Amino acid sequence: FFTTINGMIIENLSTTSGENVDVEFYVPRGSQTDTVTFAQAATGDTITDDSAAGTMVTNGSRAGSYVRITAGATAANNATWLIRSSTTNVVTLVTESTLTADAADAVVLYFEDRCTLQVNAAASSEQTILVIGGPITPEQNLLLTSASGTPACRITVFGT
Repeated sequence: FFTTINGMIIENLSTTSGENVDVEFYVPRGSQTDTVTFAQAATGDTITDDSAAGTMVTNGSRAGSYVRITAGATAANNATWLIRSSTTNVVTLVTESTLTADAADAVVLYFEDRCTLQVNAAASSEQTILVIGGPITPEQNLLLTSASGTPACRITVFGT
């Protein structure tokens, strides 16, 4: 298994029109290990950096990107969340997100941009190829879906 994915090649082997493969992955912006407080709020749940450093924005947090939380004591908070707004030490999530309130939880925060691309089916016997440069973080071990049909695809992963 790879600890870092440096790139991928995804080939849609289908030659049937409409049998496209949708690919979803995250591009890392930065990360930090810190003690945070999770709080619920009607205007959007918050993650507050308990240290005086105030480095969330410096480490890649921004509105419209995502924060992936790991290593938290509250398992329900270990997930990927959409950021509504961010300051140096507070991330506010979109209102549809529901964190479990927890004070002084030591976690790892990964700030990431979500990318969704489509590998179209070829119109002939040729294959359609998508090359993705890294580093990347696959969504749920690389999310591949298709709106119609069941296209065959081949995935080549480069990593260390």
